[in-house]
Amino acid sequence: MPIIGSGKKWRDIFDQTTNLGKQGFSLNAIKEWRTKEYDAGRPSGLQDFYRAHGICWDCRCMGVRITGWDEEQKEQLWSVCAICGGTGRVSVSNDH
Repeated sequence: MPIIGSGKKWRDIFDQTTNLGKQGFSLNAIKEWRTKEYDAGRPSGLQDFYRAHGICWDCRCMGVRITGWDEEQKEQLWSVCAICGGTGRVSVSNDH
């Protein structure tokens, strides 16, 4: 079977993606938040950061997820994340 699952090739969906930088978060800011939370005795893992800031954990803030494989072209197929609708963000109270 040449195609397993469904979706678009990366080059066809790349312009629909997002990331932590586009959302306004730097690596340094994430590290600082995690250190502050750890020092305060609160949950401080990366998933805790995502949850506290309303970032979609399912797509890791990309807005897209791997949903298939093109065996013939040997490449992944991508679709808009069903959890965040492609925004990379979820409501802060959403605990998925």
